[in-house]
Amino acid sequence: MSNSMGSVSANGITSSYLYGSENVPVDWLDGKRRDFSPVETRIPVRDYMATVGRFVNASFFPVIEKFLNPSFQNSYQIPPGEYNKEQIYAIFGINSIDKKIVVQQQWQYDDGKDNFLERAYVWNTVAFQLVGDVRFVVDSNGNRYIKNLGITPYSNDNNNENFDLVAGDGFGSLVNGVLEPIIDPSGLGKKVTIVFDGKVGLNPIYEYADYARDLSSRAAPDFTLALKIANLGLSFTDKLFQDGITRTLYHNKPIIFGTSSGEAIVMTQTVTGVDLSSHRQLGAYVKNGIVYDAGAGSDVVTGTDNADIAFGRDGNDVIDLGLGDDILDGGDGRDSLYGNLGFDIYKTDKLDTIQDSDGRGKVFLGKEVLTGGVHSKDDPAGVYKSKDGRFTYVLVGDKLTVNNGLVIDKYKNHDPGIHLLEEDPPLPPGPNMGKAEPITSPIVIDLDGDGVETVGIGAHYFDHNKDGLQEQTAWVGADDGLLVRDLNGDGQINNGGELFGSNTLAADGSAAVNGFRALASFDDNGDGKIDAADKIFDDLRLWRDANEDGATDDGELMTLAQAGIKAINTAYTDTNSLDANGNTLGQASGYP
Repeated sequence: MSNSMGSVSANGITSSYLYGSENVPVDWLDGKRRDFSPVETRIPVRDYMATVGRFVNASFFPVIEKFLNPSFQNSYQIPPGEYNKEQIYAIFGINSIDKKIVVQQQWQYDDGKDNFLERAYVWNTVAFQLVGDVRFVVDSNGNRYIKNLGITPYSNDNNNENFDLVAGDGFGSLVNGVLEPIIDPSGLGKKVTIVFDGKVGLNPIYEYADYARDLSSRAAPDFTLALKIANLGLSFTDKLFQDGITRTLYHNKPIIFGTSSGEAIVMTQTVTGVDLSSHRQLGAYVKNGIVYDAGAGSDVVTGTDNADIAFGRDGNDVIDLGLGDDILDGGDGRDSLYGNLGFDIYKTDKLDTIQDSDGRGKVFLGKEVLTGGVHSKDDPAGVYKSKDGRFTYVLVGDKLTVNNGLVIDKYKNHDPGIHLLEEDPPLPPGPNMGKAEPITSPIVIDLDGDGVETVGIGAHYFDHNKDGLQEQTAWVGADDGLLVRDLNGDGQINNGGELFGSNTLAADGSAAVNGFRALASFDDNGDGKIDAADKIFDDLRLWRDANEDGATDDGELMTLAQAGIKAINTAYTDTNSLDANGNTLGQASGYP
């Protein structure tokens, strides 16, 4: 810490005030931002007096002037003797505390020997008193002098000072009106107590000549320094931000911290009424979305149209985030989570209710991702179970209940990433060795740029028509990939219904003429391509059958992003060309 500030730095004291430690939090979102006790920091009193206290001397104290100045001596007939300060106060009629102490506003003093702005920020209003051991002496000849003179900090005689962002004049009024909303927009701060250790040095003999010297050299308050504060004050907050003290960002998103009471947090407005969209430093980051750490209590959080993140924490929260790819985490309690357009991630428990407007996203129940289940012939109507039996889905109308707790309202099949399927008939023990199926047309992606490569009909078997029987079939070469969708979430591509071809169902449930027609039915915005704007995009996979065995092995499925594909055009041309292996390439399209 900087000794020039009396062993207290602006960074350290601000961090202690905001977070309960001189070090900024490692984890901004540990849910404990308000759960700290006010900090006490200790500094040597001699360091403080040599820096912050350098603008005060004995001539500021009325009792010193009255006792040593010859012009006052005739007014008070003091018998010879040694008097403590309380006795001398009584003799001179000094009764009020404001006459016994000296109060200084640090913003009124600048000798160019330190960081004026930082000193004024940390200390602002300070007060001083004479030490208790001081003695006022009148000798037998009537001469007067002072023994053991020392000046020490005054704070209601409890030997401490404090720091907060509340003060009433000068720099303090600037703090209240301008700096406080910038430095502490969420109102986290708690008063820091500053305790002085040790004792100040004492002047064994202090006479009138010493008083006269102090009087002639003492600094006068400079009220024009208020202009300096006004000009430099905002740049001071920039440094706090640059140094990381007030850089309350998570993944470059500003954080709004709630309180332990239930409240409404709306878009960019903090609980103290600060609008982060116009915040001096954080405003530039609002476009990245807001992180809402609502805290305890039952809160209502309304998000922006950017990629927001919301943590409800305790209580029965309502979280309604706008457009963008959002993360909604209700925390404990009976929470209601609403996602709008965008790929939204829901982190839930069994007490929550969610509603997603566009069906794109992912749902966590605890730490597990919900992918859906299968309805078997022995299950009651509307009941679907995950492959591992850990999740049971009950669908009644458009209300989906998971494990008799979590509710997904206005559910449509496959939204958001939850697929409810009917059980396929069991596969026969071996492939059907009969004739190959008539021509089918799955979409194949040319991954290496040398054209689609196929393998002729021979040793490959696959259930193209979803009848539970594997038919002899031509196949795709190991260098290219089939466009697929794992509808039942079992990590396997089981039949032609999970390819994109003539055995694929379109979005409305009708049979598709070919794979491109099937794909086009999922083009939500009608822009002629399937990309991240379409909710199916995140469910699509490429199956690169590396060993060309017609079975989905580990590592053979990849996302489109992993393959470097950002979009697939749905428009196509009929080619009906025959390749070297006797396979007909029926349609062709491309991807940007």
